[in-house]
Amino acid sequence: MSVYRALTGNFIHFLSSLDSILNLLYNNSLNFIICGDFNINYLENSNGKLQLDSLLAPYNLQSVANFPTRITNGSHTTIDNIFFNKSKSKDFSIQPCPNGLSDHDAQILTLNDSTILEFQLNLSYESWDNVFNPLEHTASCQMVETSMSFACNSSFLSVDGMTCPILFES
Repeated sequence: MSVYRALTGNFIHFLSSLDSILNLLYNNSLNFIICGDFNINYLENSNGKLQLDSLLAPYNLQSVANFPTRITNGSHTTIDNIFFNKSKSKDFSIQPCPNGLSDHDAQILTLNDSTILEFQLNLSYESWDNVFNPLEHTASCQMVETSMSFACNSSFLSVDGMTCPILFES
C-alpha cells in the first residue's frame, strides 16, 4: 500500500484513517507492505514516530529504512519509509536510490518472494519513455501512478474490489 501524509495535514486523522484501512485490508497470511512519504523523520525520536510505530505494531509492521531519504543543504531526514513484517521476509535488503527526479530519494526493497517477481515482471512491460520528459512533470507523475497501480493490482492483494493504491484525503 502506498501512503502520502501531507506535512500540514491532521496527524490524528491520518492515524485514524490508516488504522481503518489496515483493519479492512490486513491479512496475516500475506506479506503486507506499506511505503511512502510519511513526513515523520525516522532518524530522530519523536511523538509522531512513537504513535505511528504503536499503530503498526499490532500488524507486525516495522520500519526498514535506516538511511536518509531526503537530503537538503540543511537536513538529512528519513521521512520516506517502508514498513513490513520482517519476520515473514527475513531475506530482504533495502538501499537508497538517488534518482534526481525529486528532492526525495527512492528506496529499493528486495524480497525473495515470487509475488514481488511478478510485480517486477509486470513493471518491465511498461514503457517509461514519457516519464523522463522534463516538460511534462504532472503527466509523468500520473503515468507512473497509473503504471504502478496496474502492476500492483495485477500482482497483489484485492479485497472487496479495493486494490492499491487506495487514496484517502486527510
